Amino acid sequence: MTRGETCLEKLKDIGTNLRYNLESFQQNIFGIETNGEMAPVLLGKEYSNENLEQLKRDFSKIIWFTYRKNFPKLNYYKASSVESHVSDTGWGCMIRVCQMLFAECIKRSILDGESNSPHQLNRNESMNSYGIIKEDTYLKAKKEMQREDYKNYLSLKIVSWFLDSEINPKFSPYSIQNLSTHISDKYDIQPGTWLKPSVVLLGLKKIHEEYNAMTTPDMSLEIFIDGTIYVSQVLKAALKKPKKSRRKQSDYDHRDFEVIEDYSTPVKSPSTEFDKLSNLVMKHQSIQKSSESVGELTFDSLLFEDSNEIDKILNQKWNNSVTITVLAKIGLEEPNPEYWPFMRDLLSYPEFMGMMGGRPGFAYYIVGCIGDNLIYLDPHFVQESVQTKEELREKMDTYFCNQIKHIKWNKLDTSVAFTFLIKNEIQFKVFLERLKDSCQKNESFFGLEFCHPQDSPLELESFQDDDDEFEMISIK
Repeated sequence: MTRGETCLEKLKDIGTNLRYNLESFQQNIFGIETNGEMAPVLLGKEYSNENLEQLKRDFSKIIWFTYRKNFPKLNYYKASSVESHVSDTGWGCMIRVCQMLFAECIKRSILDGESNSPHQLNRNESMNSYGIIKEDTYLKAKKEMQREDYKNYLSLKIVSWFLDSEINPKFSPYSIQNLSTHISDKYDIQPGTWLKPSVVLLGLKKIHEEYNAMTTPDMSLEIFIDGTIYVSQVLKAALKKPKKSRRKQSDYDHRDFEVIEDYSTPVKSPSTEFDKLSNLVMKHQSIQKSSESVGELTFDSLLFEDSNEIDKILNQKWNNSVTITVLAKIGLEEPNPEYWPFMRDLLSYPEFMGMMGGRPGFAYYIVGCIGDNLIYLDPHFVQESVQTKEELREKMDTYFCNQIKHIKWNKLDTSVAFTFLIKNEIQFKVFLERLKDSCQKNESFFGLEFCHPQDSPLELESFQDDDDEFEMISIK
């Protein structure tokens, strides 16, 4: 159910778009002063200063979510007496940034890493840890389409999962309607309120856990809100058995969605030695954050140099790719200039999927940098809502942006969040080594520990599903 916009809402939309267009007119990446020693980067890929046109082309392929208007009233059926919202102008930018970030993670998890080339979608191949959607439709699409056509098809498919639709959430699980309902139920925060990133991220995580059988069943989300990555939490998500899809064809008919079949291999029980090893690690936190509010990291040699036992833990075969999002502070009242080299390192990681940051009240999806300027997609532009797959085919171009905006890194608000996509146990070990190296040579704002102090050691625990009993690694 929807309604027409009021005159005040229309004026707000016009003012928002005027500001966006004015800022766009004033910004040009080709006028940015570059540092010859630092190559421009976009989502972990480096470019030469002479090849910014290629960077711009790749930027234009990133899915762009913005303010939308004239969509179904938010939470109407749950709170019809509350002031209804048919637009997120002025307050929904954090939702849109989180949607962009998550959509890019889904896209990367399907497309196989940095080259963005599609996997050979073969049910006989052991590819579960790469987040492949195993559908006959995708198999056919991969064979019949050229690579770019396949990417366009995949982008349309992903965007459809985020449409501003009130139709059953299983068709657009990551819609602003579904997110608003969850946030209202969980946190008692009504639409129209500017949201913290942790609230939206935790909402997306919960929704993904419920509906991922229809999107990316073997991609997990892990969110670390205290600036510290806990290895055991990542391992728990990575070793969990992907959810089976139990949807019937009739569930998809009126929206023309394909049935997702499950070809995942059964999870093998991890070695019972894992329990003993994890108890050992609990006594020796490998990397710890200092007690200062924004501190550096300290390391000992246990994890990365001398411990074969730890290697056995980290070498457990993954069943899921894991999206790691770390919320952190890069200063107190303003960014600490000593943190820029560390931040610059993080932006260049192959696993880097984006960063949430911005100015007070303005959230941006930051995807790379040129010199000391961060480049980003700006959600503060109002467009008409798209609610069906048929509409989407006609308006797909409104979900991409050719205008690269930029902001000096030291003009950011000090609260930021970094996201990385780790596909398997080998990449995770490389990621940890890379992070260790970055922390040793720079002032850093990340922490890394094996287990949260409040967690008990990892233990093998039996879980029961509808078909069989299996063992997996869990944190009690």
